[in-house]
This record gives sequence, structure tokens and C-alpha cells, in this order.
Amino acid sequence: MIQNGGGTIINISSVCGVDAWAGTGIYSASKYGIMGLTKALADEGRQYNIKVCAICPGGVASSLVDAPPEAIQRSQSISPFDIAEAAVYLASLGPNAIVHQIVVDRLWADW
Repeated sequence: MIQNGGGTIINISSVCGVDAWAGTGIYSASKYGIMGLTKALADEGRQYNIKVCAICPGGVASSLVDAPPEAIQRSQSISPFDIAEAAVYLASLGPNAIVHQIVVDRLWADW
């Protein structure tokens, strides 16, 4: 990226990387780590026109969820396509604009 004059790195974290809660300690620690890496790489890459940002989704409809199917309200889950659209948005920003993080949460999430 340095040799090509810059670019955009998009990391995928989680809402748990922004705000942890009971029962998510290990998972949240890993996602906070991604957010720390994102910040460090953004600082390192800035002088080379490398933008680094993160998408922090919550409640995405995915087979990776380890809850029993009856506990997941799929109708209230975020579509993976919503996360993809956020990535396209971040990648399409002009050279002088940066969004550091995007939190994409469920409409019914309690925040």
C-alpha cells in the first residue's frame, strides 16, 4: 500500500469492541484488541495515505452465532449485506475523508 500511494484497510470488530457487557469478557477483549490495532495502524499509515477504519456490527444473521436457533430472532438481526454496504461506503470515501468506526446495531438494541 505504501508503494501504491495509499489505500483503505477495513477491520471488522463488534459492538462488543466498543461497549462490553456481562458474559462477553473474552469475546469483548478480542474485539477491543481489533479496535486498538485499528487505531495504531491508522496512526502509522496516515503519513502514507493509508486509511484504517473499523466496522462494529451487532446481531448479524449468521451461522457463526452460538445461541440455540430458538433464542435468535432472525427477523431482528442485521443482514450481512448491511455490513457489506458499510464496507463499500468506507472504501469509496474520497482521499481527504476518514470515518474511524461505524457501529451498525439492530434497530431494537438497547443502547
